Amino acid sequence: MKKHLLLLTLASGLALGASAQQRLVLYEEFTGENCPPCASTNPGLEALMDAGTNPEHILMIKYQVPIPSAGPIYTANPTFADARRTYYSVTSAPNAKMDGTNSPGGDGGGHPGYLTQALIDARTGVTSPFNITISDLSITTSGVSATITVNAVTTGSYGNLKLRAALVETLDYATAPGTNGEKHFPHVVRQMYPDANGQDAGNAWTGGGSNTFTISGIFPTFSNINNEHFLVVWLQDDDGKVVHQAARTYADLEIKSKGMTISSGLLCGTPNTFTPEVTIQNGGLNTITSATIYYREKGTSTWSSYAWSGSLASHASTTVTLPGITSSSTGFVAFEDSLANPNGLTDKFLNNNKSETGTYVLQNTGGTFPIASTFETETPAFVEYYGSGGYPVFRWNGAGKGYDGSNYMLAFPCYTIASGTKGFSIFPFANLPSGAKALDFYVAYCQYSSENDKLEVVYSTDCGASWTSVWNKSGADLASKEAQETSFIPSGNSQWRLFSVDVSAIPNGAQIAFRATSNYGNNMFIDNVNLRSGTVTGIENTAIAKDLEVYPNPVTNKLNVKLTAANAFDANIVITNVSGQTVLQLTQAVVAGNNTIEIDAAQLAPGSYMIAVGSQENGTIFKKFVKQ
Repeated sequence: MKKHLLLLTLASGLALGASAQQRLVLYEEFTGENCPPCASTNPGLEALMDAGTNPEHILMIKYQVPIPSAGPIYTANPTFADARRTYYSVTSAPNAKMDGTNSPGGDGGGHPGYLTQALIDARTGVTSPFNITISDLSITTSGVSATITVNAVTTGSYGNLKLRAALVETLDYATAPGTNGEKHFPHVVRQMYPDANGQDAGNAWTGGGSNTFTISGIFPTFSNINNEHFLVVWLQDDDGKVVHQAARTYADLEIKSKGMTISSGLLCGTPNTFTPEVTIQNGGLNTITSATIYYREKGTSTWSSYAWSGSLASHASTTVTLPGITSSSTGFVAFEDSLANPNGLTDKFLNNNKSETGTYVLQNTGGTFPIASTFETETPAFVEYYGSGGYPVFRWNGAGKGYDGSNYMLAFPCYTIASGTKGFSIFPFANLPSGAKALDFYVAYCQYSSENDKLEVVYSTDCGASWTSVWNKSGADLASKEAQETSFIPSGNSQWRLFSVDVSAIPNGAQIAFRATSNYGNNMFIDNVNLRSGTVTGIENTAIAKDLEVYPNPVTNKLNVKLTAANAFDANIVITNVSGQTVLQLTQAVVAGNNTIEIDAAQLAPGSYMIAVGSQENGTIFKKFVKQ
């Protein structure tokens, strides 16, 4: 049986009542494997926790919660996540508490995206009234046990002081277990001892006094003993929920791979030589002076090896540049590393010794034309490319929410990603014929309120170093339904809008892409893409938002609807109230050119309304009006 031997926190010979142990700040995050905002927040949060000397000063533990829905990590072990969520009255994710109070910064409501180094430094500078030492730790499949010694630095009284202990585990998956794409879940709470309520720690302490506590309990059956595990203990006053001190255990010898990078960026054509870099971290107590770094292109059978030597102190990190690898692969080319033999010995935890990265290599010759995709299969392959801010336009399973009830579509979740973030979906390469060419595609999008999320058709002749835009729509001009202040998912073909773009000017040999830019508005979806010969359909210009007018507004009796159409069609006109209920619906033939449609508004009750004008083939546009 594998046994993880302990750590002492700092120096064990502290003079009782004379000097305070460094405060270890406890950062409790509430996150979820089905939570898109969690997926976009967590990488930055985890990087902050690992930065500089932060691993010695702040400890993050995670509760996987069922927000917005239950994922498999939560389902396997809901007890402690539910208990702590109830304890803090947490109703949103991501959310966090730092030493028992709202994560500071930003809106003050606990969103971990607002945490900064300055806020961490401010909290770690607050002297703790307690020192905590953990000894006699045993973690095996037979059970978990430890002895906790608490020393009071100062005399104090507390309303309802509790000692809590949790076993945490780092989880890594080859395939994301939930729907938000996350595969790495560090420091997930798996068990609490004796339970989430903890044990009484005494409410009156005298400086120099000490007390010893014993914890013991099961090792959870759903945990993997070979994963990284450690024990966390903390003193928390339930009257105010303030955490006064925390401590954790460390292995004596542990090396971690903290990530690979490839600096080459987007590439076109083959072969290419890639130069990976890997960041290694000492996760244990003993200094590491040597290790072996194995690395390879993922999917190949042969590992290359690199013998690293140096001096890596406890918690310290260093970045190592590895010898180059030559590859003739195209598409997403992935690389992986595996660390071994720290100081010539066996690492305590093996699951955190690996990481991977990759880059995109685009085909730039021999592509066939035309290109059409409903995205129900991954062929032809559109490349999900990260733009500034690091979020791609990606293939998403909408479970019947695509055009004509299809499952798969492209998605760009502006609802959850920061304003200014750009992402791409790059088309498969095609040899473009001469003459007229058009790109047809459906879009489902609505504003959150007045944000101008943008979609463009762009091309590059220098392998993505620069992009030229040939078409763009944003905000209301892009919308296929009225604004809503909830996360938008399309429902039915009436919420999809067809666009047709003239791409005749794009030169042969260029890479073509959709480029989306978030204004932190609402979600954007693309389906049924067709790059073809011929002219544009004219459908996009049937009725565009800037040419749709409703007047007078406010209206008393007769409402005039004025629109300009590129061609004749039968327009569906639907008026809904503020509750989304349809109060009037009619069909009106329109002609190419200018049209004015008169609607009897006298029958409407006073209030605000939304009018939708369009058709399934031509898309739908919206205007608000008020009935007096």
